[in-house]
Amino acid sequence: MKIITVGGVKGRHDLPVSQYLITDTVADFATANKQAFDAMTELLRGTPRDAVIRFYPTGLSTVSFGAISAFVGFAGDDDFSGDHTSGRTLEIWEYDRDKADYVHTTTFSHSATPADASVKAYGKCLAHTV
Repeated sequence: MKIITVGGVKGRHDLPVSQYLITDTVADFATANKQAFDAMTELLRGTPRDAVIRFYPTGLSTVSFGAISAFVGFAGDDDFSGDHTSGRTLEIWEYDRDKADYVHTTTFSHSATPADASVKAYGKCLAHTV
C-alpha cells in the first residue's frame, strides 16, 4: 500500500505533504474546482489500486469539493480501474486548533467489485467519519 500526501493549494499553509493539486500560490475561484478535479483525476491515474491518498484541504472549499468529486467519480470507472477493481482510499486530514496538529477526520473508500462483467458502471464510493 502506497501512501500519498497531497495539499490543496500550494503556499496557503505549511502542510506535511509531498505535492499539491494546485501549484499556483494564488488560485482563481472561478477555475479552482475544475483544476482540483483534473489534478486529482491525474493523480489517481498514476496510483496503485490500493493507494491511500491523505488530502490536507486548506483555503478554498471549492478545491476540496473538486478533489473529492474526482475521487468519488473515479470509483469503478472502467477507464481508470482497468481490471475492474479499486481499493483506493482518500483520507481527509484537517487542522485541529486545539491539538495544534492535523487529524484524520473522514475517509472515502472505493469499493468496486463487478457483479456482471458486461456492466460498465458498477463501482461505488463509501464514506465515513473517523
